[in-house]
Amino acid sequence: MEGLVEVVGIGESLPFRDASFDLVICTQVLNYVSSPPRVIGEIHRVLKPGGTLYLSTPAIFPSMHDHRWSFTPEGLRVLLTDFSAVEIVPEGGSIAGLFRTVNVFFETFVRSDRARQVLRKAIYPVTNTVAHWLDRFSRGRTHFTANYSCRARK
Repeated sequence: MEGLVEVVGIGESLPFRDASFDLVICTQVLNYVSSPPRVIGEIHRVLKPGGTLYLSTPAIFPSMHDHRWSFTPEGLRVLLTDFSAVEIVPEGGSIAGLFRTVNVFFETFVRSDRARQVLRKAIYPVTNTVAHWLDRFSRGRTHFTANYSCRARK
Protein backbone atom coordinates (compact mmCIF):
# COMPACT_ATOMS: atom_id res chain seq x y z
CA MET A 1 0.00 0.00 0.00
CA GLU A 2 3.00 2.28 0.15
CA GLY A 3 2.75 5.20 -2.22
CA LEU A 4 -1.04 5.22 -2.42
CA VAL A 5 -1.57 7.88 0.24
CA GLU A 6 -0.21 11.32 -0.56
CA VAL A 7 -1.84 13.35 2.21
CA VAL A 8 -2.97 12.50 5.72
CA GLY A 9 -5.20 14.90 7.61
CA ILE A 10 -8.36 15.30 9.63
CA GLY A 11 -11.63 16.63 8.28
CA GLU A 12 -11.88 19.48 10.74
CA SER A 13 -8.60 20.95 9.45
CA LEU A 14 -7.89 19.93 5.86
CA PRO A 15 -4.25 20.47 4.80
CA PHE A 16 -5.13 22.20 1.51
CA ARG A 17 -5.23 25.78 0.25
CA ASP A 18 -8.53 27.58 -0.20
CA ALA A 19 -10.33 26.90 -3.48
CA SER A 20 -8.12 23.91 -4.41
CA PHE A 21 -10.70 21.43 -5.74
CA ASP A 22 -13.52 21.22 -8.27
CA LEU A 23 -14.97 18.16 -6.53
CA VAL A 24 -14.97 16.76 -3.00
CA ILE A 25 -16.40 13.32 -2.23
CA CYS A 26 -17.24 12.63 1.40
CA THR A 27 -19.04 9.32 1.83
CA GLN A 28 -20.03 7.75 5.16
CA VAL A 29 -17.51 9.91 7.05
CA LEU A 30 -19.53 12.59 8.87
CA ASN A 31 -20.95 10.06 11.29
CA TYR A 32 -17.46 9.49 12.76
CA VAL A 33 -16.03 13.01 13.06
CA SER A 34 -16.03 15.19 16.15
CA SER A 35 -17.59 18.22 14.47
CA PRO A 36 -19.61 17.75 11.27
CA PRO A 37 -20.13 21.54 10.89
CA ARG A 38 -16.36 22.11 10.94
CA VAL A 39 -15.78 19.35 8.37
CA ILE A 40 -18.42 20.82 6.06
CA GLY A 41 -16.86 24.27 6.58
CA GLU A 42 -13.47 22.91 5.57
CA ILE A 43 -14.94 21.22 2.50
CA HIS A 44 -16.58 24.51 1.54
CA ARG A 45 -13.25 26.31 2.04
CA VAL A 46 -11.24 23.97 -0.21
CA LEU A 47 -13.83 23.85 -3.02
CA LYS A 48 -13.40 26.25 -5.91
CA PRO A 49 -16.33 28.57 -6.67
CA GLY A 50 -18.84 26.45 -8.57
CA GLY A 51 -17.24 23.27 -7.18
CA THR A 52 -19.36 20.29 -6.18
CA LEU A 53 -19.63 18.26 -2.99
CA TYR A 54 -20.92 14.69 -3.17
CA LEU A 55 -21.84 13.51 0.32
CA SER A 56 -23.48 10.43 1.78
CA THR A 57 -24.45 9.95 5.40
CA PRO A 58 -26.29 7.39 7.50
CA ALA A 59 -29.80 8.22 8.60
CA ILE A 60 -30.02 5.28 11.00
CA PHE A 61 -27.31 3.11 12.40
CA PRO A 62 -26.70 1.46 15.76
CA SER A 63 -24.00 2.85 17.98
CA MET A 64 -20.83 1.00 17.07
CA HIS A 65 -17.34 1.59 15.67
CA ASP A 66 -17.09 5.13 17.11
CA HIS A 67 -20.30 6.16 15.33
CA ARG A 68 -21.32 9.58 16.68
CA TRP A 69 -23.92 11.10 14.37
CA SER A 70 -26.89 10.23 12.18
CA PHE A 71 -28.54 12.70 9.83
CA THR A 72 -31.97 13.77 8.63
CA PRO A 73 -32.63 15.87 5.53
CA GLU A 74 -33.37 18.85 7.77
CA GLY A 75 -30.05 18.45 9.59
CA LEU A 76 -28.18 18.09 6.31
CA ARG A 77 -29.80 21.28 4.99
CA VAL A 78 -28.55 23.12 8.08
CA LEU A 79 -25.03 21.71 7.60
CA LEU A 80 -25.06 22.66 3.91
CA THR A 81 -26.51 26.15 4.36
CA ASP A 82 -23.45 27.84 2.78
CA PHE A 83 -23.88 25.81 -0.41
CA SER A 84 -26.27 26.45 -3.27
CA ALA A 85 -28.26 23.96 -5.33
CA VAL A 86 -28.42 21.43 -2.49
CA GLU A 87 -30.06 18.15 -3.47
CA ILE A 88 -30.73 15.49 -0.81
CA VAL A 89 -31.90 12.06 -1.94
CA PRO A 90 -32.85 9.10 0.27
CA GLU A 91 -31.07 5.85 -0.53
CA GLY A 92 -34.09 3.58 -0.53
CA GLY A 93 -37.46 3.81 1.09
CA SER A 94 -38.73 2.72 4.46
CA ILE A 95 -38.97 -0.99 3.61
CA ALA A 96 -35.34 -1.08 2.45
CA GLY A 97 -34.37 0.77 5.64
CA LEU A 98 -36.18 -1.82 7.74
CA PHE A 99 -34.41 -4.70 5.96
CA ARG A 100 -31.04 -2.97 6.38
CA THR A 101 -31.70 -2.57 10.09
CA VAL A 102 -32.49 -6.29 10.37
CA ASN A 103 -29.21 -7.08 8.57
CA VAL A 104 -27.27 -4.83 10.94
CA PHE A 105 -29.02 -6.48 13.90
CA PHE A 106 -27.79 -9.91 12.79
CA GLU A 107 -24.32 -8.58 12.04
CA THR A 108 -24.17 -7.10 15.54
CA PHE A 109 -25.49 -10.03 17.55
CA VAL A 110 -24.42 -13.16 15.66
CA ARG A 111 -21.10 -14.22 17.21
CA SER A 112 -20.16 -17.29 15.17
CA ASP A 113 -17.69 -16.47 12.38
CA ARG A 114 -19.13 -19.26 10.25
CA ALA A 115 -22.69 -17.97 10.68
CA ARG A 116 -21.54 -14.43 9.86
CA GLN A 117 -19.93 -15.66 6.64
CA VAL A 118 -23.19 -17.35 5.64
CA LEU A 119 -25.08 -14.16 6.43
CA ARG A 120 -22.67 -12.00 4.41
CA LYS A 121 -22.40 -14.27 1.38
CA ALA A 122 -25.87 -15.82 1.15
CA ILE A 123 -28.46 -14.09 3.30
CA TYR A 124 -27.69 -10.35 3.03
CA PRO A 125 -27.59 -10.32 -0.79
CA VAL A 126 -30.99 -12.01 -0.85
CA THR A 127 -32.55 -9.73 1.78
CA ASN A 128 -31.13 -6.65 0.03
CA THR A 129 -32.59 -7.79 -3.29
CA VAL A 130 -35.97 -8.55 -1.73
CA ALA A 131 -35.93 -5.19 0.07
CA HIS A 132 -35.18 -3.38 -3.16
CA TRP A 133 -38.08 -5.17 -4.85
CA LEU A 134 -40.51 -4.62 -1.94
CA ASP A 135 -39.52 -0.99 -1.54
CA ARG A 136 -41.99 -0.04 -4.27
CA PHE A 137 -44.67 -0.63 -1.62
CA SER A 138 -43.14 2.14 0.49
CA ARG A 139 -45.03 4.51 -1.84
CA GLY A 140 -42.34 7.15 -1.56
CA ARG A 141 -42.17 7.01 2.22
CA THR A 142 -38.57 7.55 3.25
CA HIS A 143 -38.80 8.39 6.95
CA PHE A 144 -37.01 5.10 7.70
CA THR A 145 -34.39 5.24 4.95
CA ALA A 146 -30.91 4.02 5.86
CA ASN A 147 -28.80 6.69 4.14
CA TYR A 148 -28.97 9.99 2.33
CA SER A 149 -26.92 11.14 -0.62
CA CYS A 150 -26.36 14.83 -1.24
CA ARG A 151 -25.03 16.97 -4.01
CA ALA A 152 -24.24 20.60 -3.27
CA ARG A 153 -22.58 23.34 -5.27
CA LYS A 154 -20.41 26.06 -3.80
